[in-house]
Amino acid sequence: LCQIVNTVTCVFTLGCASAMIVSSAPQAMAVGLRPEIIIELEKQNLGRVIVDPHTGLAAGGFDPVAYFLNKVPVQGNPRVEATFTTATYRFVSSANRDVFLRSPLIYQPRFGGRGAMQMARGLAVEGNPKVWAIFKNRLFFFHSVALRNEWLTAPDGFAAQAEIEWKKQNSIRKSFSDT
Repeated sequence: LCQIVNTVTCVFTLGCASAMIVSSAPQAMAVGLRPEIIIELEKQNLGRVIVDPHTGLAAGGFDPVAYFLNKVPVQGNPRVEATFTTATYRFVSSANRDVFLRSPLIYQPRFGGRGAMQMARGLAVEGNPKVWAIFKNRLFFFHSVALRNEWLTAPDGFAAQAEIEWKKQNSIRKSFSDT
């Protein structure tokens, strides 16, 4: 039912359901992701994605590609999933899943699904996948409509500050894990 290939990737099929698991840069290389995605994956340490503790789903089960194509959040189909780094995403179609897996850094919510405005303020607060914006071809979640509206008044500045804070938080986490 599930075949492990060199402990790198697990691809399985259950009726019409299918899933692909990519958990790290070496695994990404094994399934043929482009080298620039692998380098960026390692740089950004994208394994820190918020997932629902009960379901293991990222982005509230919404299809991350649908934000770009449909311009609205669309619940993914439980029969069409992919796990990238530590998070499982659902998609409305296998075509959306394949698009995601070709360029996961574009479609995966920035800051692991944390609220972009709070990240700009140095706070790692879970974002709401129903309150979102696409800015410079990246998907951002926000904790509330008010915070999204505030962020949209100066998205360049807030996005730059959020990137600085994200890197700080990741370097702090990394230093703790190194000890």
